[in-house]
Amino acid sequence: MIEFLSDSHSWVLISFLCFVAIAIRYGRKAFVNFIETKISAITKELKEAEQLRIEAQNLLADYQRKYRSAVKEAEDIVAKAKEDAAALRKDTEEEWEATTARREAQLNERLERIEKDAMQAVQSYIAKVSIDSSREILSSKMDVSSNKDMIDKILDSLPKTLN
Repeated sequence: MIEFLSDSHSWVLISFLCFVAIAIRYGRKAFVNFIETKISAITKELKEAEQLRIEAQNLLADYQRKYRSAVKEAEDIVAKAKEDAAALRKDTEEEWEATTARREAQLNERLERIEKDAMQAVQSYIAKVSIDSSREILSSKMDVSSNKDMIDKILDSLPKTLN
């Protein structure tokens, strides 16, 4: 045992064990308090991290719902726009057909009026020419006695014609 006490390593071991015994006796409370403080801080951070994770999941779910809602709304808007465009095209086509039919009817009416006016003008011209021709023929062939005979015949037939 003397050899054990004369060795410097032994004294280092003994002093280390004394230090550990004193440190355990007096520093135990401080060490336990320090560890407990660290544990409570880590626990608190874990709880906050869990709450943040839950909030993030809720936000993600909320944004996913909003995204799906926005996509559905966009699809509805596109479908409504297509329906409106089809209805507008149909209305425009119907309006075009109605306008075309109306203009065609107006054109036909105008053509009929022009034709009627032309026929009247031709008939009027024919009547004028025939009256002028008849007048010339009658004036060249008639003399005073034949004029009297004709006037008498006309006067005789006048009462019959008026009845």
